[in-house]
Amino acid sequence: MLDPKHVDQNTVISYGLVRKKPKRSNSSFPKEIGFFNLVFLNVGQYKEGLPTALKTADMLFSKIDGESRKELVRNNLNITLSDEELEGLEKMSTLAQDKYDHGYYVGHAEGRAEGKMESSVSNVLSAVRFTGKSVDYVLDMLGIASEIRPEVKKRVEEQLSSEDVQSA
Repeated sequence: MLDPKHVDQNTVISYGLVRKKPKRSNSSFPKEIGFFNLVFLNVGQYKEGLPTALKTADMLFSKIDGESRKELVRNNLNITLSDEELEGLEKMSTLAQDKYDHGYYVGHAEGRAEGKMESSVSNVLSAVRFTGKSVDYVLDMLGIASEIRPEVKKRVEEQLSSEDVQSA
């Protein structure tokens, strides 16, 4: 992961899943099973004292200028990067960062939209309960935006109908 949260920079986090044997004693189950591992290599700002795997990834992909990157790779890995290779690394780093940024902004926008939706549903639901007016009346009264109105109405009506079923 490029440019993770500050506390996660320059760390390796590993997650694994292990299948457990079923409790039924007569079932067939392999004695040995493979493990599934997910490893996050969190690349932050370049630091001299990192373990080799992180240091290598950091040298190649962190946000440092081209000449510094060339020097680090030459001094630490004994590899002399051509200008073309350096340009390729910088493109890969930029592409990865762009993908990360895009995902972050898309996720942020989706989160805001869902938050707006939940807030609208909550407000309409409260107003319907308080006033005893219809959902359509409250949608108009609160000025709920036309682009989210059908979904808000659907969710409010579902909530109200589930409350009716529970109280019956």
